[in-house]
Amino acid sequence: MIFLFIGVAVWLCLEYVILGPYSYVRIGDNLDIFIPQLAGLWRGFLSWGAAYWSPLFAGGIDRLGSDGAYFNAGSILFALFPTWLAYGLVLMLGAFLAGWFTFLVCERRLGLSRLASVVAGVLAAQGVMLVDIMPFVLGFGAFPAAIYYLERLCMEPRMKRAAAGAVALGLGFAFFSSLAFTLPFTLVVAAVWVVVIRRFVSWRSFFVVGLFGVVAIIPHLPEFWSLFSFTPFSIRGGEYYRTPWVYGIVLIRWLLDFYWVGALMLAIGVALRIRGRVWYGVVALSVLFLFVAPWYQPFSAAYGQYFGRFRDFGFERFYYLLPVVLGIATAMVLEHFSATYTIRGRQVRLRELVAGVVLAALALGSVNTKIVHAKGWLRNGSFYTNAYSPEAATVVGARTASGTPFRVATIADERTGLLPSWAVMQGWETIDGDITFASRRYAAFFKELTKHSGPEPKHSFYFMWQATADDRAQAGRDATRFLSPALLSLANVRHLFSPFPISLPGFRLLSPQDTALPAELPDASIAERARAAFRGRPLMVYENEDVFPRAFLVNDVRVFATDEELLQALGEASTSTLRTTAFVNVADMDAVSATGGTAAKVEVTASTPDEIIVTVQSDAPTMLVLTTNYRPAWRVHVDGEEKKIIPVYHTFMGVPLESGNHTVVWKYKP
Repeated sequence: MIFLFIGVAVWLCLEYVILGPYSYVRIGDNLDIFIPQLAGLWRGFLSWGAAYWSPLFAGGIDRLGSDGAYFNAGSILFALFPTWLAYGLVLMLGAFLAGWFTFLVCERRLGLSRLASVVAGVLAAQGVMLVDIMPFVLGFGAFPAAIYYLERLCMEPRMKRAAAGAVALGLGFAFFSSLAFTLPFTLVVAAVWVVVIRRFVSWRSFFVVGLFGVVAIIPHLPEFWSLFSFTPFSIRGGEYYRTPWVYGIVLIRWLLDFYWVGALMLAIGVALRIRGRVWYGVVALSVLFLFVAPWYQPFSAAYGQYFGRFRDFGFERFYYLLPVVLGIATAMVLEHFSATYTIRGRQVRLRELVAGVVLAALALGSVNTKIVHAKGWLRNGSFYTNAYSPEAATVVGARTASGTPFRVATIADERTGLLPSWAVMQGWETIDGDITFASRRYAAFFKELTKHSGPEPKHSFYFMWQATADDRAQAGRDATRFLSPALLSLANVRHLFSPFPISLPGFRLLSPQDTALPAELPDASIAERARAAFRGRPLMVYENEDVFPRAFLVNDVRVFATDEELLQALGEASTSTLRTTAFVNVADMDAVSATGGTAAKVEVTASTPDEIIVTVQSDAPTMLVLTTNYRPAWRVHVDGEEKKIIPVYHTFMGVPLESGNHTVVWKYKP
């Protein structure tokens, strides 16, 4: 039977691997964030070893706060296999775990028939894959495995063996889980399932469940500390969603569209008045996940000021457990159909007929999903299309060999799904990207950089993502309406990639070419669109001739009374002003002595994610600026003596220096 569920998992994930690197890839919530995050995690590990800071995303981010754990099944797969294959294997593993262990829970723990249990497993596997977001697939896919083995351990008569099993199960569950996205939800529901629904209420059961939960959390404690301690300095998504109450209705409709088969079987079971503690528990969980959890975001938007640091935690994610819960409900309803009918001389149980209808509906649903994915493949291109540009690779590869640190940026394109994440997968440091735990300071800086009139970005730091045809035409004449070349230079952006022509002062085109992808053309044939999926994305490559070095000295400091005044001045400042004058909030530096000098030299002599060493020679007092995102966990030592870091330009770091020769060491110690 295990091979049946291996086959189901392969079928559900076929389009992700069948064409190798030219296979389908989900862009939203995968290629824009989790795939580059894991690929970048291991690129950094191979280059520098384990580190807490990741310089690849948006001017630098905290790895742990962004859920970048080395101790994770998904991370290990990305370390062992090519990125495209690791992506497919993560999804397959999640689908298999959800299907196989839901089947085992139904057949071996609940005593349901094999046919009903198979249907439950298939529904759970497909339900997990309907939302093919990597951390959710793995973490929620492992949930039925947890409740299956927890029940077994609660029945184990030997205490030492039960305790050892709880420890092993907790470590295994932690290995498949994400602290930010799955663990809080799966642990709570696993405890409710075992203790409340299945009624394992002895002190031994409490010990086993408690030990399992503690062990599952311990490997993620560093991530928890990072999330908790840096939340006041960061933007969590919900703060800027401003979600209206109608969002709850929209989300419920979306869930019903996804899980309509299981929801229908649940409704049939309620109509048939099925009884029993397990059934009541399954119905309660289904109602909670389907009709209550979706209202969390609107509720948080209205009353979040009372939640403190947990305001934007995303408690609505309980609904990702619906596939397993609805799968169990479906199996219990099928078990209720025990009548037998004679069809053409053959005795057929009603259970078999209904199971056949359910499986047929699931099969049609999976085929429809593959059709949708095929259209996405033709519209947005393959994994290779979205992860590689031959022009950019040639230019940046040659520049990287020089050893001088710099960043790149990408003009995003909603028409074809082009996102800045592709550059991260090449191991390049970027100023843009999609991150889960963004700095408040950087979000405000990015708003000025992109000249955006709305609120700061939530987590997607994109250039011109939803540009219209008029916007693209305007960018070709003068892109300063959309981007600040001075702030791009300040942020150490040496190369800018674009799918269409742009005109920015100081940016020189290196690769003139026809950048139109056949997949973008309205009259392109299916064959032309398919051919486009087998080549890297052609991009225009621009070089910034005014780029600032990663570390530089300023001759003057300008102090502002408020952040608003500072940010407004940043947006209006010229490249020459920013190159010589640091912008500082008075709250960060209330006394500034005059600086200036005629002879100065700055050199980055060593650079790893967690440590940057800069040597300085200056004939007068000055300030050293490092254009890496400020976090309280950064420390700076000047000639061995720790100094206070001054946030400059709102998001970067500075330290005052006396005249003379200095060795400045920046270290990230969360």
